[in-house]
Amino acid sequence: MAEPQSFLRAALQAGLLYFTGVFALGFALGGIRLVLLVPVFGEFLAVLIEVPVILSLSWLLCARAIEKIGLVALPGPRLLMGAVAFAFLMLAEFLLARFMFGESTADYMAGFATAAGLLGLAGQIVFALFPLLQLPFQENES
Repeated sequence: MAEPQSFLRAALQAGLLYFTGVFALGFALGGIRLVLLVPVFGEFLAVLIEVPVILSLSWLLCARAIEKIGLVALPGPRLLMGAVAFAFLMLAEFLLARFMFGESTADYMAGFATAAGLLGLAGQIVFALFPLLQLPFQENES
């Protein structure tokens, strides 16, 4: 059995890899949402259209990150991977909102109180749970 430190390192690496792929994807899809979907459908419907697309692709990116890093099929490392990816995603989105779009911290936080913001946050929580949710679908390597 591998050392706990190697589980920790692998979970951190997998989380960072997962975050990086999904953030790049989200950046591209977010641009499409803002430019093409919001003017036609409004904010909530645009997010409603985007969330299943990004979650479907996130599922695939999650599996690829697990495979590439060789993360064991145990709940602890999988939860840590998701938590790392979620923390970096939230930080990156906050920094984008703050420095690219000029939002204050209060405005950023208030966005989560809207229907579109809550839907997006729910999608981000599901994204964070994907490493754990994939356990039944992957060979047990522990």
